[in-house]
Amino acid sequence: MRAAARMGRRGSPVTVTFLRSGSIPPQRRNLAAVGFGVVAAVAMTVAGSVPIASAQVAVADWLSRVAAPIGDIHKAENAAFAVIEAPSTIDADKLLASCRQLRDSNERLRNGMPTPDPKLTVEVQQAIDNFESAAQSCIESVLIHSVPKLTDFVSFLATAEQHLSRADTILVTLAPAG
Repeated sequence: MRAAARMGRRGSPVTVTFLRSGSIPPQRRNLAAVGFGVVAAVAMTVAGSVPIASAQVAVADWLSRVAAPIGDIHKAENAAFAVIEAPSTIDADKLLASCRQLRDSNERLRNGMPTPDPKLTVEVQQAIDNFESAAQSCIESVLIHSVPKLTDFVSFLATAEQHLSRADTILVTLAPAG
């Protein structure tokens, strides 16, 4: 998908076209959505060993704490892309607000770490690190009117979403069979 980035500086718009990564679809897979499937599976599981059930309960508890921040991260991403992909000059105030929402939501996700599973922690931490870099690049793109920083923002988001996708896969493996 092609997206045009326009950063107006003192009334003089600059238009640069760049490719938006195809790895961030408009309707992103949501870690929390997969996680709620794990929560439901844990609640429905009657048989099983105590250690497995205990681990599943720990995952369900963690997911209940991070569902809102993950949802808010995706809302901030969508809001930022709506501003970037608008047919007119980028609204710097709206983009900055989205960048800050991303940063703040990501910090709330960071506060929910670690996860109960080491492999899951690695992937979610990588996503957090990339969301942090994305938010910083986004804020800088507005403050210094930098299209390359805006391109970095999109790239960091794509990488963060790849890590969340891998975290989804791990969550599915943690769900009880049945």
